[in-house]
Amino acid sequence: MNTTFFLSLSLACILCSTALGQEATDIVVKGTGDSVPSVDGLDKLTDIMSRLFEKRDAHTAEVRLLKDEVERQKRSGEFPPIDKEIEELVDLEKQFRGERTGCLAMTHIIAIASSFSGTERPIHGALDEVLEHLHVYGHSRDIAIGFERLIAHDGMKTLPSLSRLIDSEMILPFVRDSARLCRARWQLEMVENRRLEASDLDRLTEQSDIQRLQDYLGRMFPSKEVADQWRIQAIVELDELAEKSTNHHVIASKASDAKGIVLVEDEERTAKGPTIAELAKGISFRAKYLSPGNTGPKMEVGLVSGCRWALQKQAGKVVIVQFSFKGCGPCERQYPVLRQIANDYPDKVSILSLMADGTIEATQEAVRSGKMTWNVAWDGNDGPVATQWGIREFPTVYIFGTDQKLLGSGSIPAEYLAEIVKAIVSQDSK
Repeated sequence: MNTTFFLSLSLACILCSTALGQEATDIVVKGTGDSVPSVDGLDKLTDIMSRLFEKRDAHTAEVRLLKDEVERQKRSGEFPPIDKEIEELVDLEKQFRGERTGCLAMTHIIAIASSFSGTERPIHGALDEVLEHLHVYGHSRDIAIGFERLIAHDGMKTLPSLSRLIDSEMILPFVRDSARLCRARWQLEMVENRRLEASDLDRLTEQSDIQRLQDYLGRMFPSKEVADQWRIQAIVELDELAEKSTNHHVIASKASDAKGIVLVEDEERTAKGPTIAELAKGISFRAKYLSPGNTGPKMEVGLVSGCRWALQKQAGKVVIVQFSFKGCGPCERQYPVLRQIANDYPDKVSILSLMADGTIEATQEAVRSGKMTWNVAWDGNDGPVATQWGIREFPTVYIFGTDQKLLGSGSIPAEYLAEIVKAIVSQDSK
């Protein structure tokens, strides 16, 4: 059953024998090894970004004041008059190439470009120009600030530059690991998005519609053969990162001033955040076990009733795993539906709710209220199962078929949940 549910200059620095294992950020490198603070350059960057934001905000305010709806819609799609500032950012990156200021200029060009997707804009030409030199910033932690935006903007186009950086010999281990994590995660997302888009091919009947979708897939995604290779390579790369004993944390950013003009690393938040190894382990786990069509993971939890519940022991039943918490409105709107499903299919469907309540007492109270008449386990805030499964919103529901393979997942509205389960049970009964 096919069931789909609900996106250069060469490095001009002399590094000592241990420099690649250090993460210095306060000193930048210039010339043939002279270390100098890039204060003047940061002042220039702040000035450019301040003027850029002022022009952008003035343009937005002007458009909002337009009374004619058609004109307002037309003008809202315009690129703000910031061409001069974009040119200045490109020039600043050239002037301070290899230094921290040049690195931050590039990360801000990346950030602006990611805000204006779709139609080709002047900023995209600027991004293409500076990305030719991305690899010279392998010695700067700050370059990692822009990785997620870079790959999200147009990954198919920017992937070669990111890969060139990864393959650079003069690169900090932290920067390489950050880039590898970003690349692998993006590749897996592209593979899944391609799968979802391509699934419509089975339902189309008109040759013109089929051709249109095939053309779209060819423009936006890698071929199926390349996508299959990406998936294998990405999981291997993630597993390698997960095995590392290094304590590199994913970089967090903050504004360097009250106006929020220039982004720099937030060292405190970075230290408190997840490590690259932890994230890699979770992403790999989800790619292996929580992608539609894959067999679900081995997972066993203790229920608030005192019994044990194991996913692998539910073979032969449709399994619903709901992530919820007491007081979550959308979650609790699913409860009557889940009660009905439990009553209608006691031998055909197994339901488990994993609760993210702050205390087990809160979960126990929800069960005592009679709202939840199925299997319930307490996972806690940022609990181990929710963390491993990458839960970002509540409710999130996973549905596994009788063969233990994942059929789909998402924040399924209560009004559709019963219909979906009924269709699955009916199909499996044939």
